[in-house]
Amino acid sequence: MKSNKDERTHERKPLNSSIEFRTVEDASLSQKTATSFNIGNGGIGLVLDQLLVKGKVLQLFIPVGEGVTAPVYAEIMWSDRCEGGCEAGLRFIM
Repeated sequence: MKSNKDERTHERKPLNSSIEFRTVEDASLSQKTATSFNIGNGGIGLVLDQLLVKGKVLQLFIPVGEGVTAPVYAEIMWSDRCEGGCEAGLRFIM
C-alpha cells in the first residue's frame, strides 16, 4: 500500500472494511464500493477498481455498527494504480 506518512498529521490504524461512496457531483447516482486499508482522525485509505481524481470530494458511508453507517466527506489527496486495482488516500473534511 502506498504511504504518505511524512505528510500526515494523524496516525492511521489498519482497517479492512467495505466502504460505500459517491462523488458529491453525482449524489443522485448509485453508490460504489471500495475497501478500506487504514483509517485515522485525518483520513482513510481505500482500495477500489478505479482511479479517483485528486481534489474531488466524496461522500463516504463508514460502518460504525451493525447495519449503521456514518456519512462523512473526504477530499481525494492521491490515487494510483496498484496490483489488482487502484488505491487512494483521502483527507476527511471536518
